[in-house]
Amino acid sequence: VICCASGVLAVDFVTIDKNGTKTELEGRIEVEAQDGGVLLLTRDGVLWPLPKEEVAARRKDDKPFKPLTKEDLAKKLTVDLPGFKIYQTKHYVFCYNTSPGYAKWVGGLYERLFDAFYTYWKFRKLELHEPEFPLIALVFENQESYALYSRKELGEATKSIIGYYSLQSNQVNMYDLTGVEELRVK
Repeated sequence: VICCASGVLAVDFVTIDKNGTKTELEGRIEVEAQDGGVLLLTRDGVLWPLPKEEVAARRKDDKPFKPLTKEDLAKKLTVDLPGFKIYQTKHYVFCYNTSPGYAKWVGGLYERLFDAFYTYWKFRKLELHEPEFPLIALVFENQESYALYSRKELGEATKSIIGYYSLQSNQVNMYDLTGVEELRVK
């Protein structure tokens, strides 16, 4: 079953059990497999493919599903990535540990790309809507810190990929290509 428009359905709570550690996730079930596994979309825009074996419990709430606001997402990101700062644009939340100037430059670039994409498809009469979730980009200060973070998803390919979009986490991961942060005295 694929869910309807955001905010219409109640919040799903799924307790997962991974190696004896139980965690409750709050979101919206997007797909339910015949075997009992689910694809859960959490309020931060992350997709959780959960096999039946990991689903320990499920319940619903009567409050409507709502994505995190940009401000709540910014707080979550800085908790998850200590030492990172936040820069927000109209559509994006940038979480970065490089220079503020580079983060702002990337922010302007991404917004121009967003506008160009939107204009291209609108001109072709495709009906578009604003993103349901704030768009997230992580900008690491150097290739090494980016590779360390991205290795679980990309493996050894982190050496040859300078940035990528993760469908599962719904975020772009990249690093400062200028190398300016490397030259700063710390």
